[in-house]
Amino acid sequence: MNWTDGWAKQRIITIFSDVTNDCARDTIFQMWGLAALSNEPISLLLNTPGGEVPHAMAIVQAMKACPVPVNTIAIGRVYSAGLIVMVAGKNRTAFPDTLFMAHEFHNTRQTSASYRSLKRARVADDWTYKKLLIHFQVHTGLSRERVKKELLSSEYYFDQTIAVDLGIIDEIIQDKIKIERIEQ
Repeated sequence: MNWTDGWAKQRIITIFSDVTNDCARDTIFQMWGLAALSNEPISLLLNTPGGEVPHAMAIVQAMKACPVPVNTIAIGRVYSAGLIVMVAGKNRTAFPDTLFMAHEFHNTRQTSASYRSLKRARVADDWTYKKLLIHFQVHTGLSRERVKKELLSSEYYFDQTIAVDLGIIDEIIQDKIKIERIEQ
């Protein structure tokens, strides 16, 4: 028996990287794999500099479709696309001294595209922005205007106490975490 046996017992998935296509794929596979083993909740531990919106939304969609609750836990930093995932947890907690960052949505396209392509892509950008507005409204309880002002405007760094006020997390972890013991 080794430490990995103990880790598997905890039902924890981690995102300690950019939220990319590979990250989303691995997270979803692990989430649904753990759901197939037990009806116990799953914890998604986040420490991420952010990433791309479509990949974060894929994780959120998988969390919503998952037959067991998926809780989110912030540790270290949760920026940008990580925040999209963070707010979707059933129970949302953060360790003290966690730093969060929200900012205005921006695309990742090259500017060398044709005018027609850019015009069509703008439709997708507008759709994505509206989806983000709704996502943050639903998961934080903030008004549309407050989401625009505080979460989808200029870069905004804040700590776990402000994250509670904004409805990003439900509580700050104050005690030791529970570790499930395994029999040897």
